[in-house]
Amino acid sequence: MVTLGSRLQALREAKQMKQKELALGLATQSMISQIETNRIIPSTNLLIRIVQKLDYPIDQFLREVDLDFFSIKELFKFAQDLYEHGEYHAALYLLEKVDERPLNVLDTSEYLYLLGVCQKRAGCHDQAISSLSTALDQMKDPSSTIPYLYEIAESHYLKGDLFSALLTAQRAEKRIPIESDTTPFYKGKVKNLLGIMAFRFGEFEKSITLYQEAYNYYHPKHLSQCATAHMNIGVSYKYLKHFDQAKEHLGIAMQLFKTVPVEKNTLLCKYNYAILLSEMDCYDEAEKLFNECLNDFATYNFGYEPNTIYSELARLEIKRGNTEQAKELAYLALDCSQENDRELGYIYRTLADVYYHKKEIDAAISYLDKSIKSFLTAKLYVRLIESLHFLTHCYKSLGLYEKAIETLEITKRIPYNGNGGDTYNEKIV
Repeated sequence: MVTLGSRLQALREAKQMKQKELALGLATQSMISQIETNRIIPSTNLLIRIVQKLDYPIDQFLREVDLDFFSIKELFKFAQDLYEHGEYHAALYLLEKVDERPLNVLDTSEYLYLLGVCQKRAGCHDQAISSLSTALDQMKDPSSTIPYLYEIAESHYLKGDLFSALLTAQRAEKRIPIESDTTPFYKGKVKNLLGIMAFRFGEFEKSITLYQEAYNYYHPKHLSQCATAHMNIGVSYKYLKHFDQAKEHLGIAMQLFKTVPVEKNTLLCKYNYAILLSEMDCYDEAEKLFNECLNDFATYNFGYEPNTIYSELARLEIKRGNTEQAKELAYLALDCSQENDRELGYIYRTLADVYYHKKEIDAAISYLDKSIKSFLTAKLYVRLIESLHFLTHCYKSLGLYEKAIETLEITKRIPYNGNGGDTYNEKIV
């Protein structure tokens, strides 16, 4: 293992960069020299910026340097700082290094909480649930359990266990009137997560109420979350076909997002607004926004893929009556898909729409079958019901009334809450 300063110097020299060039916009040349000779340790913020300027992953950098001279408290503080800067994999690595030493100098619950949150961010949801649950059990002062319960609930949600996510989020919700020490921010996050799940289960009116409650906790300090709440409310209104309210809330969200740095939901809001315009038959405006989204997805590295936009553009062309162009766009969406069941379900549903309008009903049925399987795997019950209703209509148009009735009956057995009980179909039909 090499020292932190020596590794920085080696990376700089490998890029044939002078100390003065590296220091530009970050620090003085003298400070860079002192860091490289291990006379001073840079702040977390400065270290991240230096490593980024050297075009090197911070988590990989930390794996290559000797960290043994840090005390356990210093390592933990370093991990906290990395987490605050969004460097979750790097923070997780340091927390694992902390775990190799005696933990009696740290609050175990605080350590396990940060470990669990970083594990969740890294996609290790089972490990996150285990760490966070243990942290919750070991809390010395159970006066602020909501952040722990929220992180556990979101971990369940991200791994696809909607029922466990719902139960845990409801536990957190019951604590909201009790826990005065918990920040409004986390109370808002609980309400937002419950709103997302209500939406997933087809309870659109309930989701709107929950999103509004989330907004009330976020406002006025957290503008990004306020914008997201308006976006979510707008999308719920769109599903209810209340287009004026949907346009109002999505419009407010777009304006709010302009006041904060560009983030993932900034792009998602524009995308949802374009879908709304398409559903309102404002085709030219929608197409313009969809094309802007394509450019944004390519410009910003937020993990969005263009397939969803191609799929929506295909739907737009169907409405215009351009089925051949719609077909090309739908297959373009399929070609660049990432084998994600959620996305594939939408694309297959779009292809079914294309072939239905081309009066090729058998092909439409084939793609609806694929769509249904994908939505079922992704637990997108609302979309699953919609595809089953479309399949029913296809069978009916072919005169296959028994199959149509059988398919319609299936919708009545699909739980809106993932655990039996009332069905989405019975609640809206």
